[in-house]
Amino acid sequence: MPLYNELYSRYKDKGLEILAINVDNPIEDGLDFLADTPLDFLIPSDLDGDVSELFEVIGMPSSYLVDADGTVRLVHMGFRDGDLEVIETAIQASLAER
Repeated sequence: MPLYNELYSRYKDKGLEILAINVDNPIEDGLDFLADTPLDFLIPSDLDGDVSELFEVIGMPSSYLVDADGTVRLVHMGFRDGDLEVIETAIQASLAER
């Protein structure tokens, strides 16, 4: 999550919005994390799993890059070394097309 915060700082002025969905139940688990790791983007809760179901999430973490038209441009599951570069490249390409 801190790496996404860095991406948000770099690209928010170019139109990037990041929305992280907290699926922790109880919600306090997510709030405890955020108390130790403050982030600059919105983090609503989805205790019922509606968003996860809508996006057909099968593993965590999962990231979705959605462009201004609502088209899903990238679905990325997991997070390993080198993944941030793949995600950032996709963000740059999407923002360049705006």
